[in-house]
Amino acid sequence: TIVFLILYFVRPQDWVPAVGGLNVIKPIMELGFLGLATRHRRRPPWGIMTTPHEWVMLSFLVYGCYADQDWSGTLMTVLSVAGFYFLASQSLTEPQRLDRFFGWWAACVAMMCMIGVATDMGMDITGARELIDNRMGRLSLNTWLMDNPNALGHTGVTAFPLVYFTMVYRRDVGLKLLAIPVFALVAMCVIATQSKGAYLSAAAGISAALLVGRSVSVQVALVTLLVIVGSTVASMLPRMVDRESMKHDEGVMGRALAFEAARTAYQTSTTGWNRFVAEIQWEGETVKISTHSSLVQIGADLGSVGLFLYLSVLGCSLRSSLTLKTDLEELERARCLLFSLLVGYFVSGWMINRSYHTEYFLLAGAATAFHKLARERRLIAAGVLTAPDAEESNEEIMSHPVSSQADQQQVDAELIEGDSEEQASVRRMWRRYGIVDFAIAYGLLQFTLWFWDYLINYFNVE
Repeated sequence: TIVFLILYFVRPQDWVPAVGGLNVIKPIMELGFLGLATRHRRRPPWGIMTTPHEWVMLSFLVYGCYADQDWSGTLMTVLSVAGFYFLASQSLTEPQRLDRFFGWWAACVAMMCMIGVATDMGMDITGARELIDNRMGRLSLNTWLMDNPNALGHTGVTAFPLVYFTMVYRRDVGLKLLAIPVFALVAMCVIATQSKGAYLSAAAGISAALLVGRSVSVQVALVTLLVIVGSTVASMLPRMVDRESMKHDEGVMGRALAFEAARTAYQTSTTGWNRFVAEIQWEGETVKISTHSSLVQIGADLGSVGLFLYLSVLGCSLRSSLTLKTDLEELERARCLLFSLLVGYFVSGWMINRSYHTEYFLLAGAATAFHKLARERRLIAAGVLTAPDAEESNEEIMSHPVSSQADQQQVDAELIEGDSEEQASVRRMWRRYGIVDFAIAYGLLQFTLWFWDYLINYFNVE
């Protein structure tokens, strides 16, 4: 999983001649699944399809194939992204692994920002000068993922919560001091992209990171401070014009027209997995344009059911990050980081189209792994499960294959007998998709549709 993060974000295969053009991600995934298939059973069992997250993700992927006319062709595309999710959710089986996963994610994004700053200073490592010149000086990298300034900006801003929780939050002084230049590099890179959407996403991610886990009084004070500082900083950033001027920005107007076309598709006939392309009238001509929004793209592609399932995955992940508090430092760090990344991802989803990109599936996979680890930690704290013993015989542990859902159900059944009332209550803790999850997803869906219409009306699309 860590090697995959490096190949996905830094993408040396796009700019290092020795590995240029090689399809290295597919073999890495195959090796990852080979490792999962041959690993020995974990105690307590890990299992698969034992969380609401996994069932909702499976439903989303299946529906994505069903909604597409060429379902057999779409199946191969769906299987590739499904692999990212299940590899992450099945490999992060220890709190230390999850902590290390986020640490490497932070390192990869920070490395990408460092390359961006070097490029902006004239050291063009990836050969991006032509791209930058074509974008009127806005920073980009010559890689598949970062070949336009908005993509680089929206990815770069994730480094703020990633670096904060991996290097600052409950860390020693030395690591905190080391984080200062890293934050500076990330800020320099994001500012150089001149991406207005990235600035807004950064504000959302940073605010979530600073507010999560605080007392109400501290949150109120921080919100006041963030509003004052944020409004001051925003006025100093490139391309951050006043609201009335933004209404007449050609790029914003084009996106609003694309939003309206997508809204019509959502209400009438959907197109299938990643197939919708907006056609708008611009200066007397029909022009094809991207939706520039993950949420709008999903809605136009898969309709109300597909958008509901897409948001259900985010809703389950948010619920895990807000409710499953534990006494373990690594898991608390992961919980707060997940919440910050999910908030930032939802905000970015209105301004950049990465609806089917790997980040969504990696984030959902990490949230699934966190859910399992946090639930297990609570069961151990309640005395329902016994913590893994470091002195336990390896021969006994290694004499069984990988655990399955049947293993988990068998263990749960055995735990019922002799449980106290408190233990039984903890054991029955959120394991299946229920009315609360439905209500969260439905609320997200209604908010998404309302805000979608609001943006169309606000920018006066006729």
